[in-house]
Amino acid sequence: MNIIKTVSYKVFDVFPGYFMSNFGAFREAREKIGLSVQRKCFCCDKTFKDGDKIRLVSVRGGNKLFCTNCATQAEEQLKKESEAKK
Repeated sequence: MNIIKTVSYKVFDVFPGYFMSNFGAFREAREKIGLSVQRKCFCCDKTFKDGDKIRLVSVRGGNKLFCTNCATQAEEQLKKESEAKK
């Protein structure tokens, strides 16, 4: 038996630029102080490699790491929604 659950998260903001220099720097900094590390894109589940550029996105429930492709898509969607409200 398979149970599939779908959860919707509202994106509030996509922070400009890359978060830290790359995923490896982020991972090392978190591990150094004993914090957990989100190792996959919150949106598409792509596993990050140490050299990958990552983006920080504000969603309902807190800030999450997105790959550059998903962050770009979120930015474009937020822009469209903003323009539609005008």
